Amino acid sequence: MKFATAKEHRDFFQKHHLIEFADLLSQNQATGMANELENALGQRLNINAAKVHECSSEKLFLNGRDLSRSSEILRKGVSQHQLAHIASELFEKRPVRLGYDQFFPVYRPSFQIEGKIYQNFLSNQARSLTEISCIQGVLGGLMLALPTNLTVETTIEPQETTPSPITIFPSQPCSGVFFTADLPLDFSSLLESPQRKDLYYLLIAYTEAHPVYIANREDPLFHTLRQFEYGYGDRLNERYHPTIYR
Repeated sequence: MKFATAKEHRDFFQKHHLIEFADLLSQNQATGMANELENALGQRLNINAAKVHECSSEKLFLNGRDLSRSSEILRKGVSQHQLAHIASELFEKRPVRLGYDQFFPVYRPSFQIEGKIYQNFLSNQARSLTEISCIQGVLGGLMLALPTNLTVETTIEPQETTPSPITIFPSQPCSGVFFTADLPLDFSSLLESPQRKDLYYLLIAYTEAHPVYIANREDPLFHTLRQFEYGYGDRLNERYHPTIYR
């Protein structure tokens, strides 16, 4: 599905630091990405993909960093030239590189004895993408809403809206919110939100040309990049963090 920004979109974004687009993905794209998200999580958790929705929110979040590395469909989805083009126009930067992707499940209380990393993350005061990322040089993000088997479809007119800080998470599948790296983000709307319990959320973080790995412990998964033999202060390479728009 082709999508282009207009001057009014860019003006809106500059004023509000975020913008939501309905129907940013086609239904087939969104469904395919949602299915692959479950498959990738199933592989990491060593369970059947059909059982993923039964896992605790804690496990899903902690295993949800860079799922695109486990799926060619997800890799192509988060690296879409069209989405990166929109990001470049809104952020007024080029080239644009892929920083990371992160799955955000709607939080559900668990009866299992486990940590509360995810719950605490969602409950903390509003912080920007820069403040919660282990990559220096983040330009901004895109939060995509993907359908699940429980998603109830409603018909809406394509439009740009002004989400408040607590609603950077779209309420309709196939929609997405672009936002700047310095916008304070309130993640608490994922704490038992009935409006969003039947959606998956996938964050794509975009970076500038020369991103650097940093030891930012505000990012609960800051350690994951060490598997690629990065040390703190290293520039991220093209192999693992490719340029997706020039």
